[in-house]
Amino acid sequence: MEFANVGSDHDTSLYNRLKAILPPQLKGGIPSSTKLLARKWTGYEKSWYEGRGTIDERIYRLRPFEEISSMGRNISFEPDFSLSSDSKLIKLTAIHLESYINEIERKYPEYHNIILMGGKDSQIIGLVPKITDSWSVFSADPNFPLVQKFIKENDIKVEKLYRYDGKNREDRATLTRKMICSDLRADPRHIRWRRRLREIADSYDSKCIFWSGTEADTIFSHFPLYHNQNREEYFSRHFTRATNFQGTTHQTTKNFTGCPMISPYHSERFWRTVMEHYDPGMISKNTDLRKRLGERVAGQSVSWPKANPAPDPYRYDYSVNGYQMYVDYIKSIVNDPRQSVISNRERQPSDSA
Repeated sequence: MEFANVGSDHDTSLYNRLKAILPPQLKGGIPSSTKLLARKWTGYEKSWYEGRGTIDERIYRLRPFEEISSMGRNISFEPDFSLSSDSKLIKLTAIHLESYINEIERKYPEYHNIILMGGKDSQIIGLVPKITDSWSVFSADPNFPLVQKFIKENDIKVEKLYRYDGKNREDRATLTRKMICSDLRADPRHIRWRRRLREIADSYDSKCIFWSGTEADTIFSHFPLYHNQNREEYFSRHFTRATNFQGTTHQTTKNFTGCPMISPYHSERFWRTVMEHYDPGMISKNTDLRKRLGERVAGQSVSWPKANPAPDPYRYDYSVNGYQMYVDYIKSIVNDPRQSVISNRERQPSDSA
């Protein structure tokens, strides 16, 4: 895998949009040569595993809620689509967010909590009532000024407000380490700031938890790639695209910093008590329930930013042969486990609370 000067996020999105509008009967019949030309035309270069594959075909990656026994494989998640009221969805979610976050606070009182705050999904986490004062916020330009204003106008109590200018300061060694931490499962252009997050984690002696609003917009707002499909396809995308592209961000952060990155929107409890009954049909075009959800958890009106500017994907001026690098790394730790770049910590918080 050559990874160098990869195309922009717009290019990748264009490829995905072109793929999304094709009729189902055509998607499976596109020649590989045509797919390759489409990727080149949109500036897209594959630098990680898009699907569920791994570098070793003998390794099988479990799907969400998948169980394997002597009887075979089973997905123990069966949505019944009975939750079709947006008011009830907001109520249940608000209850879950507060109980889940407070439970983590009680379970790990010695840990400091840091919200990676950008848009509404993570801002809602900041609005949830807390039981400890051990909370800080990390934000990067160009979003930082908006986040700073959001915190001030809504009187959100934080211990520290960490700012990052958004510049890519990764050298080849850092990029290599980040790719190893993802097991070649994540697009390194979009996993930013981990070098800075590692510094922050070290300042707390690795006793911190990074909180993220991962994928909440695909639940509470109309997200065409998800909601313009039928009910079954909606959950299929969560169990494939979301886990493959977003879940690996959590993995990479944990491995790179030594501290967990969790989302209150993706605990097992939330998916069992809320999402297993969620009817995506309640979210129509232009629907966005996140402001109502934020006001529900805050117990008051909320002042929201009028924009959510996204940072540019990282660009690199050098190439990395990811496959060879990863194979060499595996061989090195087989011979000497002390060569591992993965951070191992004791008694880590988990997403199972």
